[in-house]
Amino acid sequence: MLDNIEKITPLDIEEKEFSRSFRGYNIDEVDDFLEKVAANYELLTRENHNLKKQLEEIKSKLEEYKKDEEMFRKTLVTAQKRSEEIEREAEKKRELIIERAQLEAERIIQEAKAKADDTLRDAEMKVLEIKTEISRLEKERDIFIMKMKTVIDSFVEMLDSLRKEVKEPSSILEENEGSI
Repeated sequence: MLDNIEKITPLDIEEKEFSRSFRGYNIDEVDDFLEKVAANYELLTRENHNLKKQLEEIKSKLEEYKKDEEMFRKTLVTAQKRSEEIEREAEKKRELIIERAQLEAERIIQEAKAKADDTLRDAEMKVLEIKTEISRLEKERDIFIMKMKTVIDSFVEMLDSLRKEVKEPSSILEENEGSI
């Protein structure tokens, strides 16, 4: 719609000459007004030019932002995919570690059970050996006590016999006094 309108520049407004007629407008007022219109038009034209320039810059930046947004979106999608991959890999590693740990734990438990069984068997054998040794020592003790009792009894008999044979010291003294 605006394309069909004849474009007017501020210079066109300033240089516009109107034909004079009897009882027309005051020429000075028209000239002053046209100068103001031209100045305003000049200002509006510059503003329009600046706005168009800003609009182009904004469009350019918008294009850049759209490209950046697309790049960020693609990067985000790639990062999400990579994150999911890492999570899957981590889950697989975790499962593998758990599986290995369970196998290792089972192996350690089996070794510990075998070692415990060996230790228990060794301890039972040691207990049996100690019981056998205790029984043997008890028999030796009993035999020793019997022998000692026999020896003591023999000594007691010998002492009794010696006592009977040996006179008492007072009777020996009496005998010795009489001979003096």
